[in-house]
Amino acid sequence: LLMTFYELYHIAIPLFLPHMHFASFFYYRGPVTFPHCSLVLDGLDDEQHGGDSRPWPWRPRAPYSPFDRDSVTARAAWLEAYTDWYRFPHLQYFASIADLVERLHGADLQAISASMRLESEAALIDSSRFWSRAFEKVLSSS
Repeated sequence: LLMTFYELYHIAIPLFLPHMHFASFFYYRGPVTFPHCSLVLDGLDDEQHGGDSRPWPWRPRAPYSPFDRDSVTARAAWLEAYTDWYRFPHLQYFASIADLVERLHGADLQAISASMRLESEAALIDSSRFWSRAFEKVLSSS
């Protein structure tokens, strides 16, 4: 389903997704609900690194663990921060089935689609520029 999301987004089909607090109950199903998926490494012993008290691997930790499957706050924080279906602009969100029906009825689908198309075109231009510069660097250094 992940690739389908990108395909539908980039051909500018308006997408209606569950609000992250509503969705966190559905996205955390299947293998991630097994008890061993809640395990989180605590980091290495400070003495192994000359008494360095910074958390392993010496960078700040995220405020919530993506493996804390019992915390709705943690699940929602990770969905919002790291998933494209909550980071991409012009996506539509619903909090219930009744809300979805209401939003579908009142949505200006052509305007949403046009906004998504403009976003995809801008992303394509940015990507092309990035890869053009990357290839130039690689080819000029050889």
